[in-house]
Amino acid sequence: MYKMSQYKKEVNGLEFLVINESKLKIIMTPEDTAKYDFSSATADYDSPDTRRLFWRILDEAHDEVGFDPKGDKILIQFYPSRDGGCEIFVTKLGVLTASAARLVTKSENVTMLSRASTLYRFSSISELEKVSKIIAEKSYPRSDAYLADNGICFLNIEERGGSDPSEYPCICEFAAKCPPELLHYVKEHCECIAEDNAVLRLAKGAF
Repeated sequence: MYKMSQYKKEVNGLEFLVINESKLKIIMTPEDTAKYDFSSATADYDSPDTRRLFWRILDEAHDEVGFDPKGDKILIQFYPSRDGGCEIFVTKLGVLTASAARLVTKSENVTMLSRASTLYRFSSISELEKVSKIIAEKSYPRSDAYLADNGICFLNIEERGGSDPSEYPCICEFAAKCPPELLHYVKEHCECIAEDNAVLRLAKGAF
């Protein structure tokens, strides 16, 4: 069990307070919200840009105080203050039913985060490069790329979304989503042409 006095830390102006293994409190001053370009009073809490900001903050929390949301759905609750700052409570929820998730996302000043790796099939490497350039305009997600002998390409990419983990809808314009069990076959029978940072490398044409 964590003790608050042992897991309270200020990082880049943000104050992280680990309550226990499943709950984290984040305090943002008005200066913090300005720095992160985030208004807790008017924010669209379930927008892709806001979710990316929350994941950025959670990555900092993981690095600095060891709070690890890996493998869990995350409930984010906001309490804006009059001075422009806010308090954010982060709770690891584990597995939620679809009905429970809908109830959470309809609440005010509340959103959910989740992440999962998804495998996509592309007809050619040029199609994969197009998608990588679009994604790389805003983020560099963890991703691996594979090439089959017949020119078919696969991208295994970590998507950080809300109640629906799909973060990059542009992918489906160029590729087909694959069942998770296909990943093992792809790893065994295809050449891995980029590991960990495939999107960034393909966007630059370097692999």
